[in-house]
Amino acid sequence: MEPAPTVRRPLYYTFANHMHWVDMQWLWGYEVMPGSARDTLRFCDEAQVRGNLNFDGIGYERLASECPEALAKLREAVAAGKLEPVGGSWGQPYGLFQGGESNVRQFTVGVRAVLRHLGVRPRAFWEEEFWFFPQLPQLLQQCGYTGASLFFQWTWHTPEVPQEEHSVIFWQGLDGTKLPTLPRNGLNLHQWPEDFDPMLESPLLQSLEQPVLAQWVELMPSPDWMCRSEVLLPRLKELATDSRFDFRPRTLSALLSELNTDDAPTRAYSMDDVWHGMSLGKNADRIPRASLHGERLLLEAESMATVSALLGRPYPSWDVYPIWEIDEAWRELLAAQHHDNHECEGLCGFIGLDSFDKARRMSQRVSQRSLLRVASELRPVNGSVVVANALPWRRDVALADGTVVTDVPACGFRQSEPQQSKNADAIEFPQLNYCLNLQWKSSRETLLNGELPSAASVGGVDASSMQAQPCGHDVPIKIETEWRRHPVLLGYELRITADHQERWDPGMNAAFALDLNFADAITELIHDHPFAQTEIKAQKNGLRKYPSGDWMTSEQWFEEVERPFTATRFIDAEFEGKGQRLLIMHDGSQSWQRTDSGLRVLLNVIDPWDETYWNPRTEVRLFLIPHKNLPAWRRHQLAEEWLSQTLSLPIPAPTGILACVGGGDVDLEAQLPTQFGALQIDGPVVCTAFHRLGTRDGEGFANWAGHGMKAPHLIRVVELEGQSAAAKLNCVMPMASAWRCNMF
Repeated sequence: MEPAPTVRRPLYYTFANHMHWVDMQWLWGYEVMPGSARDTLRFCDEAQVRGNLNFDGIGYERLASECPEALAKLREAVAAGKLEPVGGSWGQPYGLFQGGESNVRQFTVGVRAVLRHLGVRPRAFWEEEFWFFPQLPQLLQQCGYTGASLFFQWTWHTPEVPQEEHSVIFWQGLDGTKLPTLPRNGLNLHQWPEDFDPMLESPLLQSLEQPVLAQWVELMPSPDWMCRSEVLLPRLKELATDSRFDFRPRTLSALLSELNTDDAPTRAYSMDDVWHGMSLGKNADRIPRASLHGERLLLEAESMATVSALLGRPYPSWDVYPIWEIDEAWRELLAAQHHDNHECEGLCGFIGLDSFDKARRMSQRVSQRSLLRVASELRPVNGSVVVANALPWRRDVALADGTVVTDVPACGFRQSEPQQSKNADAIEFPQLNYCLNLQWKSSRETLLNGELPSAASVGGVDASSMQAQPCGHDVPIKIETEWRRHPVLLGYELRITADHQERWDPGMNAAFALDLNFADAITELIHDHPFAQTEIKAQKNGLRKYPSGDWMTSEQWFEEVERPFTATRFIDAEFEGKGQRLLIMHDGSQSWQRTDSGLRVLLNVIDPWDETYWNPRTEVRLFLIPHKNLPAWRRHQLAEEWLSQTLSLPIPAPTGILACVGGGDVDLEAQLPTQFGALQIDGPVVCTAFHRLGTRDGEGFANWAGHGMKAPHLIRVVELEGQSAAAKLNCVMPMASAWRCNMF
């Protein structure tokens, strides 16, 4: 009798090739993207597999202009179902470290680039670098994504996402949105052929009905590069013919549609469940700080350009809205947010900073030109000024000299004579002290102790400052601290500058840090992340790895970071027994830790991945507001007000300071109203964007709401606490039609 035939176990396989124009082509030359494209196709053809392409959107744009024949081959492979574009962002950022609107534009700009150059829109979210926050599933769904993967590769960073013993889960966002998702599990492969063997023998593979091997590769056919198809193909070909398995290569979307989801669990991961594994705080947060500042300026430019256009001709630029100018600034900003500009700051971060600077200058020019258009048609009265408010709620605006213009309309302006601050009352703070810590020669030293100053010591808007020398320690560092009362916001601003004469010890545990110590224990801690504010316990430690020398070849060492968490712009702490809360806002210092006596914020970290590069200058600002119970929408507003730039001009407006307005002559007989507001939103929500769109935004989208319209307006409204809410939009312009739409 012949032996029964061996039943081959099904074994699914998918891979994604991760490559990018940012950094890689900057450093390796023009052949990077075309070479990676060719090596991907070789990988698919010789191993007879299907897989995924994870290029940055700007990379597709560059391929179109620099090597269209390589792009044509990719387009053919996508049309044939051999390759699927995944991720699809414009600049592959660490999404958690960017603002909410930057996350939106990464996808909307990137998806349009993929659609334009590959003929399809990305449907699966899968990025090699850590990109997670709890509200991401809703954002992805509204950008047209139908599935995802949460396997982020360990490279220079060490991200941690919960491990599952399932082939597929439903990843759930705060609003209830669910996406079928490949989870992180024990069958995730990095780009080394030897990783296959232990996984093929693993108990998890044997226990799963539909096991999936998911692999990241970074293909570039250079003999100086460690990941090439010629290295990977022999082992993959062996697997394809292994008699134990029914080998089933798939693209990610095809795989997710084929997997059985009947018993797939739902997972709503919180920020307590993940660790980004990045040296956040490195180089005084130069890259994420520039990113958040650039986003704020661009949103203000969009708002101001929209407001000024509603006033009719002459427009500040030739057309009704400077669509290319603003889009180009966004493209520069989004490319600068790329993970390599942050992670590999010593290698290529300087180019990212140049892009941030270009986006900043373009944004500020749009805002100033829009304000000049207003000021040029207002009549002078007693040396008055015109003050703009780019934010979508009425507020008092503090000018640079400390005076205040009150009640400036939302998304509008007000002509006024400045008034003195009304903020003269004492502010009651919880008992608080602070100290500046620096790890020096493997021993944490306290450089400066201090207490919160009384209202009398910084009365009104005057500032107090002191130069601090280390407390009895011979450490080459000069520190200056300054407390400042704000003329509008009821709180104190703390400014810290430090000039470091010498390098100190590397790593996050050796950070130049600010400890905030409280007399009472913290009972609740809320932090913000893109499009939400949630409680964080921050009780888990994180593991971080570093090279001991050269980043590519040296041995690596690890450190354990105690109770880390992030805050995009602020945290809000409640204290035991008194019902007292403290809102702590920052201008870019996102790396925080919970301590036994309070909180620590990392102000500057030396990252060994940057080798000899480091930032000897630390400049940070914090703002502290005591309160009883601020709602989420008000916390958001306070952070936006504090971080926004002051937009004001004297009347009559100075001439010759900017390019002249276009689209018609200034009517000297006309007179604008002395105050004007384009948009007001009432309700427990926030507006995160107010701008106009161009006809190109609808290309390739048959159901785009703006078809047939001339520069339609887009208003994005967000609820931040996961609760249903009603809101009323009050618009000055007559509405021909209004549509509730997705992110496009």
